[in-house]
Parts: sequence; structure tokens; C-alpha cells
Amino acid sequence: MKKPTEGKNVHFKIGRCHIDFFIQNKIFVEFHPPMKFGRSKGETVKSYYEEKRKILNENGYKYYPVIVIDRLRNIERKINKIKKLLTSELN
Repeated sequence: MKKPTEGKNVHFKIGRCHIDFFIQNKIFVEFHPPMKFGRSKGETVKSYYEEKRKILNENGYKYYPVIVIDRLRNIERKINKIKKLLTSELN
């Protein structure tokens, strides 16, 4: 991919919601630091993951992995996980 395409692999829309990235139509990736204010005060990475997982499951994406990147520190581990998923067969 030379350039991300809005609505196709960047800001992928599912109903009224969206996912940040849908890489190679195989893996959903979200960049979302935990919120400590506003509507989502007290949100955790786990609660955000569960919210996105529920949306995906209810819309026919039950078997697609979703990776939540919550901070740039230690991002290499998440990138390596994405690379590994892209090179393996997904169920």
C-alpha cells in the first residue's frame, strides 16, 4: 500500500462507528490512549478493546483480530504482533 485510502483501510466505518485501520482486510488496528476525562473517564485499554471487539463481533467480523495500541512506548511489540498475524493464516 503506497497511501492509505480513507474509508477503506483508514477510518473503516462499521455502522456509526469506525476503526482506525483495517490492514490488508485481515486485521483491525486502533490507536487509542486511555481517556482520563470526558465521556470515557476511567476507560482502560481492556474496556476499549472489549467495546471494539463487541462492535466487530456484532457486524460479522468475529474472527478478525483487533489490536489496540495505547501508547507509542513499546510499540515494537505490537508492530511485531501485526506482522506475525499478517504472515500467518487467520482462522
